[in-house]
Amino acid sequence: MTETTRREFVTASVLATAGLCLGGLGCDKPATSGVTPTDGVLTLDPASHPELGAAGGSLALDVEGGDPILLVHVEGERYVALARKCTHVGCKVVFEGGEVVCPCHGSRFATDGSVLEGPAKLPLTNYPISRKGNLIEIRVGS
Repeated sequence: MTETTRREFVTASVLATAGLCLGGLGCDKPATSGVTPTDGVLTLDPASHPELGAAGGSLALDVEGGDPILLVHVEGERYVALARKCTHVGCKVVFEGGEVVCPCHGSRFATDGSVLEGPAKLPLTNYPISRKGNLIEIRVGS
């Protein structure tokens, strides 16, 4: 029996996930689409999105006139908004196991957008978030 290296295991896992996504199981299906910013700000109520109800939940946003965003409920009242396009070749990233993962080539990112493992070398854009009562505001433009 041969021993599998961590890199081989991660590569096989990512390829299997990518195969499931390509097979139509919906890894690339945004939970919300057509979100339109007002004055460069996206505003949404996390209570209206069950995907964000618990820490570890995420919501893919297709921003009208802008780049796609991944909103992640990190813990407690802390959320992060990251670019949803991998900086390696532009595949749409997903949130799983506490990390942002690119299903195309296996890049992994921390919830602050920094690269944990390549091939991506540049971090994901981390969009500023603020709270206004129960609402989340994501600054996507000037």
